Amino acid sequence: MPRPDYTKQARPKWVVNPSPSRDDFRAAWTRVNSQYNPSRRVIGDGNTRYARYLNSVDWLRFRVTVLVLAGFHCADCPDEASEVHHLNYQRVGSELLTDVVPLCRDCHESRHGGSLGIGLKQVLDSLTNTEASQ
Repeated sequence: MPRPDYTKQARPKWVVNPSPSRDDFRAAWTRVNSQYNPSRRVIGDGNTRYARYLNSVDWLRFRVTVLVLAGFHCADCPDEASEVHHLNYQRVGSELLTDVVPLCRDCHESRHGGSLGIGLKQVLDSLTNTEASQ
């Protein structure tokens, strides 16, 4: 499913750079790719739809877009955002900007109860139930 055009979406309060330039995206792409660790992105056995998506170029592009629009600012604290957290899993693969929030690593872990692994079973169960109903 194609991702909706972010310029025509409701603007979340974390957007500080609503009109990024091509240079902003190029610099962010380089920055995010240099920090990207594919082994850290594998969830479960890596075979779930969600895990495959988080390892995809589509997610990486969306993640870069979110971080650029946020000016790499964490939505929860003054630190630099390096991660993008799903607020819901209803549109995985075609998220709206309002479905995610940019966060630093510590705030992302905090949103998951202190560890990114905590709550993972519930997320995967939720996605499995969503996939089964489609």
